[in-house]
Amino acid sequence: MKKSILILIVTLSLISCTSSNENENTNIIPNELLGTWKFVGYYDDNGNEPNGSNYHPIENGGYTTFKNDNTLLSGINSDITTIGTFSVSNDMIITFNYNATSINPSSTYDEKILVLTDSVLEYRTTIDAPLFDIYRYEKVNPNTNISGK
Repeated sequence: MKKSILILIVTLSLISCTSSNENENTNIIPNELLGTWKFVGYYDDNGNEPNGSNYHPIENGGYTTFKNDNTLLSGINSDITTIGTFSVSNDMIITFNYNATSINPSSTYDEKILVLTDSVLEYRTTIDAPLFDIYRYEKVNPNTNISGK
């Protein structure tokens, strides 16, 4: 009897650990994220602005398109400078994997999504650092897509 209880406890423990690890690493793509976004500004933690605001608008920000096959396109206007992949974990950490180009090596970045709606995306540029910027994107017309060359 004791042997059966011990086997049951070990089995349940293994199942519990496996389920927990799978949930943390599950790649989800929120429907709100899919589409093309324009970089419109950023917030920094510098509180020395004269008007008390730490938001800095960007007039000619680039575009990023998130596709449902986990591919990522990014660039200024129609010039695609970055193509790669992305994934999103259950705790809303987005991982960008950029392909190497002639001027940039391949790179990977983890960012924390703070706001995600049908029209606004904001994420923290560094997860654990005390000083950070928050990038703000606004979704463009769903029929507008940048495409790779």
